[in-house]
Amino acid sequence: MKKVDLVVPGLFNLPAHEINKQELEQSTPCLHRLLRFANQIPNAVQDFDKILLHRLGLEQGGLPYAYAMNKNPDKDSAQVLFKPVYLKSDINNAIVFPVNECEEDTALIINDLSDYFKEDCSLTELPENTWAMTLHHCQPPKGVPHYLTATGKKVTHYLQQAKSNLEWYKLFNEMQMFLFQHELNQKRLKQGLPIINSLWCWGADDYSGEFLQNTQWFCDDVLMQSLGRLYTGQSLPITAIGNSHLEPHVIIIDLSLLKALKGDWNVNVLELLQKFENDCLQAIMLNGSSEICLYTGGDVNVNYKPWMAWKFWKTTGYTLIN
Repeated sequence: MKKVDLVVPGLFNLPAHEINKQELEQSTPCLHRLLRFANQIPNAVQDFDKILLHRLGLEQGGLPYAYAMNKNPDKDSAQVLFKPVYLKSDINNAIVFPVNECEEDTALIINDLSDYFKEDCSLTELPENTWAMTLHHCQPPKGVPHYLTATGKKVTHYLQQAKSNLEWYKLFNEMQMFLFQHELNQKRLKQGLPIINSLWCWGADDYSGEFLQNTQWFCDDVLMQSLGRLYTGQSLPITAIGNSHLEPHVIIIDLSLLKALKGDWNVNVLELLQKFENDCLQAIMLNGSSEICLYTGGDVNVNYKPWMAWKFWKTTGYTLIN
């Protein structure tokens, strides 16, 4: 039996008031069957980075996103990915907030940042409002969670950890001072808008040549696709699942719900679930030959085997809407 690791962070954290329960059950029958009949397994791992590390069998603090995105890595320079953020901080806490709504201001500020710190690093723009920072004289922190994991959460612990890396800490503080003093940020302050006062940097972890045989990787996110090519040799979009001959091990990563929860409020949640149903679940459930392990970062994971659907007497299971 084929095994499908289905990583869908945020699935059990959806705003119930935005979803019509009856319409959801009618339009997503595979999802309803999966959650109704599957076994529930208690879960304490909320970060999808840690979920992926475990699925890949890796014993390290974080994933090598920067290495995976860098087609021509320089052995003499370290690289880290970053996104500009609004870091709201006080004496005890620091919380990361997205600044996706001001792409024009972001581009101007990052260009100025790149020019001012050109002796220390070089910045390269990547897809999806992400940048790569190549450092010339210091090493970036490792074991830092993905931007989507950090958004909306307290990150004081990671900022404190950075203090042990003095060269990086000095450079990072100088960058934050530059960002705060930038004329566009001062203008945003006067207008009552969130400022772009920090960078969330992650993905500097090492790659040691690990490779998974007989494993397929499906994802629509650019960074995740790069990881798939690194660890499995290929990565296909989720829409390709139905037309693919599945290998014994399949890893599917859908970040669309998490992205909606972490800042893209203009999307329709029900439409995202219907797309997940049509592009993913139908393709792997209707053939009736795959064990599915669903990881959402919620209180439980679920394990589903095709024979479980014969438990017709079971009327309740895990539900998205109580």
